[in-house]
Amino acid sequence: MMKLTMKLLVVAALCLFSKAHAQQKQLKVGQWMPNMVLHNVHNYSSNTYDLGEMNFKMTIIQLLSVRKPSCLSNYAQLEELQCTYKRDVQFLRITSETKAEVLSFLLRHPATGPSCIPLVTDEKLFSKVLVKGQCQYIWIDMQGKIIAFTNAAAVTEENINRALYNQPIILSTMQAINQKSTIN
Repeated sequence: MMKLTMKLLVVAALCLFSKAHAQQKQLKVGQWMPNMVLHNVHNYSSNTYDLGEMNFKMTIIQLLSVRKPSCLSNYAQLEELQCTYKRDVQFLRITSETKAEVLSFLLRHPATGPSCIPLVTDEKLFSKVLVKGQCQYIWIDMQGKIIAFTNAAAVTEENINRALYNQPIILSTMQAINQKSTIN
């Protein structure tokens, strides 16, 4: 009886391990962005955001942390770019921090002002993609294909225009982040 119980426990553990391993997704340039519905969305017409329904717009996802000042250094610039490209580009901010943490930060730093960019809070899947010490941007073309992983310096009008016309984004070595990331 003890041997049977032990075998069942081992089989159950292996099943759980293989299921967890199968859910891990490598995001790479050239791959399609997985269809995901994000919850806890603020500054948006709905409290969910479906990455599978990007309405034929290029999407630039900013993975941020309010605990990292570098993630907020271009806050106002992104707001301006969203206004300039509102018909063609949708910016989206994603953080693993709670709504309370983000609101607390925004109240302490009113210079950031109100935002027109949707913000997803409490998002744990993307938190593992964030590169230590810096903010990361995932660029997704109008068809849903990942075209780049960059830092803030690469988010410029020139690069947005290039991406909209299917031209390569100009990246210096400092602007390019690893070209693949893992989402669990």
